Amino acid sequence: MLGYALTTATFLFLMNSTHVKAQESKQFTVGAGQAITDVLTKADIFMYPEFLKGLILYVDNTQSPATLNYNVFLGKMMFLGNRKDTLVITNAETVKWFILDLDTFVYQKEYYRYLAGNDQFRLLSKRYTKLVDVKKEGAYGSSNSTGAVDSYSSLSTNNSSKLYQLRVNEETVFSIRTEYYFKNSTNEPVQATKGNLFKMFPDKTYQIKSYLKTESIRF
Repeated sequence: MLGYALTTATFLFLMNSTHVKAQESKQFTVGAGQAITDVLTKADIFMYPEFLKGLILYVDNTQSPATLNYNVFLGKMMFLGNRKDTLVITNAETVKWFILDLDTFVYQKEYYRYLAGNDQFRLLSKRYTKLVDVKKEGAYGSSNSTGAVDSYSSLSTNNSSKLYQLRVNEETVFSIRTEYYFKNSTNEPVQATKGNLFKMFPDKTYQIKSYLKTESIRF
């Protein structure tokens, strides 16, 4: 049990030193008749400026070198094909780790970037784009909001270049979000909140509260 306590303290220290927020977001709007590339740059679409030499480690312990980048707009891991075209990884559920230079990603229904920890307890981040609102033109040129809708990643295609060139018919609002998660050895990732931390270590509540109070950590 001591190992769990030390691991938790290490995570809390890392969160405090890196000013981790439960969620960070930035909105952008694609106007009627515009394409994604009219608004977003390559730096917005991808997590890294260039595709990186990496390694794919499969669950059966085999591995394969690849040139990878994470597509924030699609919420997908991508690789460079033989013709240098950008393609979406389609068998992510068979992969244990995606290693891009110094960063490591894990796929559990969605992509999470490993920030710190070990097999017992990890701090992860998830960066993705969400379609927030579509504003249809109403009477006398006014705009009527249709409200929040599902993630735009559902429109993903193996040929991302075609998707970027699609032009929207209505003014469309997106949000690029970064969220932080805890994960232990058995459970699905949960958001990095104080309440979830207590749930993961119920027998260490007193020690955690004391540490939080001493270090003044803000979730």
